[in-house]
Amino acid sequence: MNSAEPDVHRSEGPRLLVVGALDVSLLRFRGRMIEAMIGAGYRVYAAAPAFEPARRAAFEAMGATPLEFPLARTGLDPRADLRTYRALLALVHEHEIDLVFPYTIKPVVYGSLAARKGGAKALSLITGLGYTFAATTTKAKLVRALVVRLYRHALRDNVAVLFQNADDLALFRELGILRQGVQTDVVAGSGVDLEEFPWREPSGRRGLRFVFAARLLEEKGVGLYLDAARRLKPRFPDAEFLVLGDPQPGSPSAIDMALVERLAAEGVIAYSPRRPDIAAVLADADVFVLPSWYREGVPRSLLEALSIGMAIVTTDTPGCRETVTDGENGRLIPPRDVGALEEALASLLEMPEKVAAMGRASRELAERRFDVRLVNEAILEHVRTALPTG
Repeated sequence: MNSAEPDVHRSEGPRLLVVGALDVSLLRFRGRMIEAMIGAGYRVYAAAPAFEPARRAAFEAMGATPLEFPLARTGLDPRADLRTYRALLALVHEHEIDLVFPYTIKPVVYGSLAARKGGAKALSLITGLGYTFAATTTKAKLVRALVVRLYRHALRDNVAVLFQNADDLALFRELGILRQGVQTDVVAGSGVDLEEFPWREPSGRRGLRFVFAARLLEEKGVGLYLDAARRLKPRFPDAEFLVLGDPQPGSPSAIDMALVERLAAEGVIAYSPRRPDIAAVLADADVFVLPSWYREGVPRSLLEALSIGMAIVTTDTPGCRETVTDGENGRLIPPRDVGALEEALASLLEMPEKVAAMGRASRELAERRFDVRLVNEAILEHVRTALPTG
């Protein structure tokens, strides 16, 4: 991030409130966008439930103003959600916000409603629909019906609604969430910094190194990956299967960590919690695997792997399919199909010479479509349309 002092004249431009559910997400996924907004002449306020001191300092260094508001990230508690709405409305009034830019479900719903009530415009970004729209349980269906109603009510006066994949946009239209004539667009995920995740030459190793990096939840496909690794390791003893991700205690879909630890002890996999040096980990691996059936926007982990120049194995599902042309830069498989996953990984292990070409195609795709500068410029065009700087 740039650490130069912000220009005084630019800081007094139209006022944007960017609303996220986590300070780490706001900085990691939207930091470059916020910098671009400031550079374009907007005064930017960055809102999250709480700021770790180093992240607060990072926002202040780039010229943004960090603001806190209460948020229960999971569950539907009317009292907690009302507190979120009222707090966001207070921020809109107190800082005389001209446009609210929220992303993720609750910030989009309550940020859009606060903008409407507070006399500001709202430009929302739908970053994936998550477990609620992927699960098939009765409870999930009931929650989904409520979320659809909330979205429909919250987004009705938005100046625009942006999506990270075309499937989510089509579903919103099918469900009647978007009012007739609302401006929409599909942007290429959150983008990836091509310099932060630079191209590296392929390893050329025949015993490939696979990496799964995500929260350890069943819908992310970690269980499928573990099963595939267990089946493949006896056939391909030189293959390596890395698992990077934090346990999710309390989640009903959390993977059994005893299983992870047992497979690691047996030498089937290598396990580590999520690491800050993820770029170095990816640079020393060959194939990124994400067999997710979660309703992703476009997973940032896949974009990072593309930028490094890795072959990708992922599912033919919304958000994931955007990152792979099957057979060109990786393999697309059906969701929840461990046999298909095993076959896809085995096909690469049997012909590892294909992996280098796939990695080059991944990097070319990252440069052509997912460069964070291109993504931010596309978002900024919508901001400029809704709120000119002068």
